[in-house]
Amino acid sequence: MKEGLSVRYRRLKGKGIGSGSRLLRTYISILFVIILAADACIFSYFIRPETWTVIIGFALLVFSLIFSLIIASFPFEDRFSNVGGVLSIIAAVSVLAITLPSIGDPYQNSAIFSLISIGSILLWRERPVDKSAGGLPRMTILVLLLILPVVLALGEYLILDRDFFFILTESPPFWFLPIAAMFGYFEEMLFRGGLQRNLEKVTSPNVSLLAGATLNAGLMVFWGSLYVIAFVFVIAMMLGYIFQKYHSASLCGLIRSIESFSFVLMLILS
Repeated sequence: MKEGLSVRYRRLKGKGIGSGSRLLRTYISILFVIILAADACIFSYFIRPETWTVIIGFALLVFSLIFSLIIASFPFEDRFSNVGGVLSIIAAVSVLAITLPSIGDPYQNSAIFSLISIGSILLWRERPVDKSAGGLPRMTILVLLLILPVVLALGEYLILDRDFFFILTESPPFWFLPIAAMFGYFEEMLFRGGLQRNLEKVTSPNVSLLAGATLNAGLMVFWGSLYVIAFVFVIAMMLGYIFQKYHSASLCGLIRSIESFSFVLMLILS
């Protein structure tokens, strides 16, 4: 009889302390590749609309969702199970973005998607915040919370303004401001407080930073804009570095929340 995943892990771990860990690192690496391949297929649809690209992307996401749930549910070490749990949320959110029926209003669609995504993170079994930013120097907090988010929002507005209006065709309503702020905060809870923090326990800090930023940018393929993907990647790399230095997901969440709020406000007032 073919041995199960957890049985094989325990057998390899019994042979050597690193064998089982290497096996799970391999599985997690495969998961990353599958999710990124799915993102690439979905993004290619916006460049050259072909139904088969979405079907392949959807199939890869469903497979990665099942695969990550197996890793999260089996009795492995917590550091690997936690990574599987985060990846399952990312895959589930991506599947949701494909399958959620449109109600005709892009902002209402985004609000529903955001609230469901936030709910999934809140229901996650592990608390994603390591520590608060209370111990940092006041000047550092001032720069990170008041200056950096506004600079990022202004750069995002100047670079993406035309691209966003092409996608959305109209300015956001005022009620969308708290949705943008909440989703920005909980996005950091997922990618920095969840993914990057747990990946640091199974791989190097720099690999964790890059992996978190890459999957964060990959989630933006549903906007169908290369500019959006590139800009989010840059922001995610910056916030990943801040998290790597201060290990405060709440700080990263507040920065992203203020940045998202400021950017949407600029769109409304323009």
